[in-house]
Amino acid sequence: MGSLGPDAIARELEKVGVHVRAAWVESCAAHLLATEPGFGSMPLRRRVDLCYLQFLHADMNSAGSGCLAPEDADGDPARDAEGGVLGGRRVVQCDEVANVSASFNDRYKDQPACEKRVLKLALTDGPNRVVAYEYRPIDALAVAMPAGPAAVGVGLSAQARSAGGARVEYLGAAQVLSLIHI
Repeated sequence: MGSLGPDAIARELEKVGVHVRAAWVESCAAHLLATEPGFGSMPLRRRVDLCYLQFLHADMNSAGSGCLAPEDADGDPARDAEGGVLGGRRVVQCDEVANVSASFNDRYKDQPACEKRVLKLALTDGPNRVVAYEYRPIDALAVAMPAGPAAVGVGLSAQARSAGGARVEYLGAAQVLSLIHI
């Protein structure tokens, strides 16, 4: 596959916010070479599309290369000049959802999107784990959704807080473009 091999596929996936490990792309391409007739001679766009379809079934904990908190030279998560907005598209996996505005016994009961509902989401991009809060109702999010769907977010605002000596990242103001259910 040469210059149009796994590295080119990974670069194209990153353009749409999908940040995956090189080993995952290589494994995916090898799988598709064995199962998709003519995969090696397909145009790059078609190979990227087939890898993306495989990605939708992948676990970000093992496939993701990270896109939420790139670190600067001091090891602190990088922020932009506006005070913490992570720009661009970012595909993350939602591992858990709870309605923190509900009583303890009702946190995992579904409630339609409304002003009273505040969902807490445990998100991962692979190496990074963050907590996000729904501060405006987002119809695509629900407590009852299965663990593992990928969410595409744009313009995520990030804030760091200290919690018992540990640094905790909070993401809010997420504009969720789509939630991908398999």
